[in-house]
Amino acid sequence: MDDDNPQYAIDHNPYCFTSDSFDASSFVGSGQDVAGDQGNSMARKSQPRPPSPLTIRVRLPGPRSLADTPSGDVENLRCVFKLLQPAAITGCIVKYYALGYYGAAGTFRWEFDVCVPSSELNRAAKIFDDNALYQRAKPPPKVCHSLRHMYPCFQLKGVMFYFLLVPSTQYFFTPCPATIEHPKGSLPYPKMPELAQSLLVLQDRNNLAAFIDALDLDEAWGDKHIDFNRLNVEGRKFAAQHNETFLAQNLYGLSTDTDFWAVWVKLVRTKEARIWGRYGVHW
Repeated sequence: MDDDNPQYAIDHNPYCFTSDSFDASSFVGSGQDVAGDQGNSMARKSQPRPPSPLTIRVRLPGPRSLADTPSGDVENLRCVFKLLQPAAITGCIVKYYALGYYGAAGTFRWEFDVCVPSSELNRAAKIFDDNALYQRAKPPPKVCHSLRHMYPCFQLKGVMFYFLLVPSTQYFFTPCPATIEHPKGSLPYPKMPELAQSLLVLQDRNNLAAFIDALDLDEAWGDKHIDFNRLNVEGRKFAAQHNETFLAQNLYGLSTDTDFWAVWVKLVRTKEARIWGRYGVHW
């Protein structure tokens, strides 16, 4: 990748670059006439192509206002966690951006998901309700196997920065010093075992595969860091409990007889083909 090319902006991890200045018309195959002459194939070939091992971070259309000021996401997220600190509420970033932290290719969303202990959800929401800099925002739409639309969503006023407060019961772990990593000067994220178990129990196989591929994990890593006997019991209980809410929301539920070890083994044994297709390299 050319460091002198201002069109690309590298994100905080080496596997992702942002598209804050991304112009789809500048890439070959975008459906746009890049040179003003559709017959000028040489001009089209001269246009820059995104490097294949990286993920283009294109935010898809959603219920968000493009009229707001672009967000400095990292600094705004730091402010969120700083506001939680005096209340002794420990949280961490989950979902898509947690995957991005570990270099997993995926689709980025309009909102950041901030996981807090379930017992502290209402108190955390009140902190931002009482702060004049924030306002409630429209929740994201319903999607299968997700209850994100049910939880408090906030916007930094006048800024294109949105985040959800999500209870820890939705992610199968509770944020605390033992379950999160928080490097000095960085943001808090789940530790690898907690994120892997969460993706397994949530039956989010696409993102679990991306996580495995990015870190080149194998059966031995899973056997060492994940208690699959416990997971097969507690994970099925988790599915049965959450299916009641999914049903009430007219959403598809989770399987209640999943063998999580079998899922892990299948995904790690098929990673080579995915890694080649996803990153264009062999680890």
